[in-house]
Amino acid sequence: MLKALLNSFHDELEIIVWYKAFLEEQPLVENIDQDDMLFQCMCKFPKRTILLSFLLDEGLSPTAKMDYSLCRGWDPEPCTALIQALLYNSKLSWWDFGGSQEIQNDVILFLLSHGDVGTINSHVVFPDN
Repeated sequence: MLKALLNSFHDELEIIVWYKAFLEEQPLVENIDQDDMLFQCMCKFPKRTILLSFLLDEGLSPTAKMDYSLCRGWDPEPCTALIQALLYNSKLSWWDFGGSQEIQNDVILFLLSHGDVGTINSHVVFPDN
């Protein structure tokens, strides 16, 4: 349902209003289980975070992964929305997101701010000042 709304409307708030109306009619639908929604949202609205925030609040994980080939001829491997956004912005013409504008830094920073801090801290060593 959300994918159809994303393809049909050009305003983030309209998508949210119609999706909430759908949820009221279908109370058994609790979670958005389509990991690619984050990627589609960022490509459809590369400068805005309203729908992205809604999706994260509804339970989508900022660390959701999709399988993509990072380079021509390579086997697909799991990539997060952050990796997708960075690759999208590098203008790799073989990568088909269907968007035409770069994903803005604010969108990428918003996504980072909603990530799992524990995961980041367990893999990154910050120097002492």
